[in-house]
Amino acid sequence: ILTIELTDHVPLGCTVEESVHEDDDFIFISKVTSEGNAETSGLKVGDVIVGVTGLFGDMTCTIDSNVETM
Repeated sequence: ILTIELTDHVPLGCTVEESVHEDDDFIFISKVTSEGNAETSGLKVGDVIVGVTGLFGDMTCTIDSNVETM
């Protein structure tokens, strides 16, 4: 698991999508901006996002979630 902390709230530089398979309910990276924060942090197309943090550092699980709730 890779943890990326962006303290200045700058764009991550990637696009995420929801799985379209009925049995798979996850969010994954579908595009990475060249030389963006996501790429320089080691994120790759196909990586699954399992959790995100908000302003106060609380982790929110994204499994069985959708892009709108992120």
